[in-house]
Parts: sequence; structure tokens; C-alpha cells
Amino acid sequence: MAGMMLEAREVTKNFGATKALDRVSFALQTGDVHALIGENGAGKSTLVSLMLRFADPQQGRVLLGGQDGHFNSASFLDQAELWFSGAYIEMPLRIETVRERFAHRIELGG
Repeated sequence: MAGMMLEAREVTKNFGATKALDRVSFALQTGDVHALIGENGAGKSTLVSLMLRFADPQQGRVLLGGQDGHFNSASFLDQAELWFSGAYIEMPLRIETVRERFAHRIELGG
């Protein structure tokens, strides 16, 4: 399904009193490469879970090919040819200078 779009429109997700996502929009097409980068608790995993329909947003919509509705995540991934991968890198809490940032990157092997 070349060019198929997976889109989250204005999605909001709460866990109790904690608002994990607040009116977030994000779109993917087959062939796109994106990175979700942020601190712990920023809502990265929550957004992916909503887009894969492992959970439903309290507000907003998740669309597949422009169509709203619930779809099976496994069959959707096969059809849309989308892959999701996670990588976790722990960074020091405080890196003060550009030199320190480069030194840390070299330490990590990059």
C-alpha cells in the first residue's frame, strides 16, 4: 500500500491526572523515517501506542489512509509496511559545554 498514511490528529491521552499527550498531531507515510526524541514521560511511547491502536485516545482521531476506525495492529503493520523501533540512550543529567557533548559522543562510540 505505497504512500498509505498513518496519522494522529489532535490526540489527547491521560493516565489519571497525568496528561501524557495534549492535542498532538503526527503523520507517517510509507517510506518516511522519523525519530521521536524526548525525556522520560514526554509521551513518545504513548503516541506510538495510540497510532498502532494498542490504546485509544480520549480525544482526537487516528487515521489509516484517511479513514477513521479501529484496525488490527499486526495486519495494519503488514499492509502499511511501517516499522517501529525503539532505542534508549541514557545521557548524563548535565552536559555543560559543546566540548563535553562531543567527548560524551566519542565515549558512546559515535
